[in-house]
Amino acid sequence: MAWCMMPSVAVRARHLLQASLALAVLLACTAGRALGGEATQPWPYAQVPYAGIHGNAANNNVVGCRTAAAYVPGWHALPLSGVVQPNTFSPDGLLTYVTTMSSPGHRGCTLFALDTQSGRVRWCRVLRPASVGSAVEVDETGRLFVTNGAAVLSFSALGRRLWQQRLDGIAVGVHFTPQGQVATVSGAGTVSLLDRETGAVVAALHIPTAFDLPTTWAGTPGAGFFGAGVGFTNNSIAITSGGMVYVSGRGRDAKQGAVVALRILEGPPLHLEPAWLGDLVGLSATSPAVSANGAWVAVGDGIGTAEAGIALFADSSCAFDAAATGQAFGHCAPQVHYSWPGEPILGSPVVEPDGTVFFWERGLRQAAMHHVMRLEPSGRTMQVALPHGLAWNSAMTASDNHLLGSASRMVQGPLGGITRLEHFLVAVEKATGQLAWQYPLAADSAASVSIGPDGALYVGFLAPLATFGFVSNPLSNPPPVFGLMQWRPAGP
Repeated sequence: MAWCMMPSVAVRARHLLQASLALAVLLACTAGRALGGEATQPWPYAQVPYAGIHGNAANNNVVGCRTAAAYVPGWHALPLSGVVQPNTFSPDGLLTYVTTMSSPGHRGCTLFALDTQSGRVRWCRVLRPASVGSAVEVDETGRLFVTNGAAVLSFSALGRRLWQQRLDGIAVGVHFTPQGQVATVSGAGTVSLLDRETGAVVAALHIPTAFDLPTTWAGTPGAGFFGAGVGFTNNSIAITSGGMVYVSGRGRDAKQGAVVALRILEGPPLHLEPAWLGDLVGLSATSPAVSANGAWVAVGDGIGTAEAGIALFADSSCAFDAAATGQAFGHCAPQVHYSWPGEPILGSPVVEPDGTVFFWERGLRQAAMHHVMRLEPSGRTMQVALPHGLAWNSAMTASDNHLLGSASRMVQGPLGGITRLEHFLVAVEKATGQLAWQYPLAADSAASVSIGPDGALYVGFLAPLATFGFVSNPLSNPPPVFGLMQWRPAGP
């Protein structure tokens, strides 16, 4: 089945805006680009294809290389350790780094360095349980940076702790700025830029103060696990090569969330200033995903509500002249907002340089809504139903030719009723929407798919966060599936 056009009744578009941007040339996955589509790399990321949580600093889940037409199983590491965030890689591609839940087989370690050829543990460290929410960012020298509750830690390539910086609240994950700092956001809404050498705070901005938002409401301090409207911790900060910073979190009242944009200004001194605010549904948003050229900001909306959605903002139309308007920041509405009466995505969507957004309708409750979706800036929406009743159930990663993730389906017995669930690692052709390949998985608890410098795919598993909550045969009650699995290319 291929992409089919949808009626536009669920789409609200303020005006048509067609971006005329050239697509990136197709590269092998051994080449790697920092922001998924950019050929240049002005900041200190290692030259690997999958550079951090959501694939890159912009959170757009786009990896600028081609993935293979077929794969074969490689190794399965850390089978007793639950993995939430994607793994990342050393500059030479020989090691991969991953955070996990406390591992009983490795003295309670939660940060691991694994050999990419064998999956063997090279070293590990014990961090706080909250570190499982942070992917590991790696700079061009091989140094590691990870959040550890209300702190950011740095390690050498050999696992020696270099520094620790305390924050004013729990943070989940970091990204690098074009200027070379480590950036994160706390649950209290403080964006901090840290010196990579020392961990010292170079610049900071408190979002509620800068955007005149309530510090707390409804008696709920700090951050919630899902969505904008409570706090900021659960949503990864996004950063573009143009020095823009994006965060989703609390809005102007209990019914609203917001995505906010900040500018990094060189100074001296280097500092942050508010740029614009866009309204979202309260308690609902994913991490902001920004196109590689900084033109488009996409946010999954509707977690915990009756209606899910995707909000797409055009950054250029959100820009404004502060001196001319006398305003401290702009107030921006989505250019396109697509909604559906179903379950929302639980990870940031894919957004391409031309503003095309790929996402999925999630869950088994709406049997007729198991589609992979394509939304364009004009408001045109296309969909494709996965064959054989498959429903997408993981975060989505995009290569130049594939949309990668996992999917599950219910299998009924001869007398009706569900006898088992089947789960697969899947790839959908971006150009046509057709299923390219599928390989069996033991559970539906796959978190996301990362792409290594060797072209291999890596899938993390954490059964407690499974979309459907079952392994392959719920009637036989097999053990849950944890750890990190590798799939190696079987051909070009």
